[in-house]
Amino acid sequence: MRSTKVVVDLLRGANPGATVNEDRVRHAIRRGLVAPESFAGRLAWSEDDVARLAAALELVPPALDEPGCVAVTG
Repeated sequence: MRSTKVVVDLLRGANPGATVNEDRVRHAIRRGLVAPESFAGRLAWSEDDVARLAAALELVPPALDEPGCVAVTG
């Protein structure tokens, strides 16, 4: 699970030159395009939530690597 700030930073990194800010994210939530979980009064974004947000904002979804995962190359 990721915080909104982390999600915004990930989307900015994957979409240089695009306008990505918390206002756009909040707008997508208010319009019902995404519905991340709430935990302790904060939003907690799953990989699926981030992918839906990117699609709703017409952005390239960021590559989400879970900590501790190792890519196997052949």
